[in-house]
Amino acid sequence: MTIQAKHFDTRLNQWIHTDGNTVNPDSLLKEELNNTLIEHFFPGVNFSFGHMDEKSTVEQLINHPEGHKLLLSSKTRLL
Repeated sequence: MTIQAKHFDTRLNQWIHTDGNTVNPDSLLKEELNNTLIEHFFPGVNFSFGHMDEKSTVEQLINHPEGHKLLLSSKTRLL
């Protein structure tokens, strides 16, 4: 199985586009993850990566463009 996760900015609460055009769905920054435990424990669930930096606040960490909950973090990336 493969998870295809879109990336978003937690401070702006919007998807990250590779061309800067926020209305172009083809330019969404995406990442594929293969053979992970998370897809085994959460089959059929959509995932995305949130990006934060040293200026991000605790309140911004609950931001998600579609209202999803953040489960895990690794340095500056949230799943």
